[in-house]
Amino acid sequence: MDKRDEGIAEIKDRLKVRKDVIGLVFFKDTPSGEIDPENTPSVLMLEGNDRIVKPSTRNNSGYPATRAAEITLECIVNSKDTSPRMFCKDVRKAIFLDKEADFLTTNESDINIHVAEGVFIREDRTEGPFGYGLPNINGMRLVIDLVYDDNIL
Repeated sequence: MDKRDEGIAEIKDRLKVRKDVIGLVFFKDTPSGEIDPENTPSVLMLEGNDRIVKPSTRNNSGYPATRAAEITLECIVNSKDTSPRMFCKDVRKAIFLDKEADFLTTNESDINIHVAEGVFIREDRTEGPFGYGLPNINGMRLVIDLVYDDNIL
């Protein structure tokens, strides 16, 4: 398993550990179907661009290079039950906290941006809230960067 895969697996684990606390009903990576209003709150995880943010200057190949893979967590809720902003905030907290930290009584020392050996996450932006053309179904996107060093060999 490469560093990118290890980091993504840890993000999934952090959500799974806290699914009951944040009220997560459904999680899917690389979704291919339509949104089911019965499966909310839900998170859809999408992998985006993987770009070199810092090429090596040691040789002409540019490797080893520091890469940033864009990971989008689409947080979908029924707005009659939950605020999309609050749910997205809880999802963000779930992935940035250490797995052993108590979600309800956390402090600054519980933040753990390292998701695997040599891999860390940083928030890029949030988008939304927005609708999906379904009654009361709204969402927000939390876009994070998975940052790691990659070697061509």
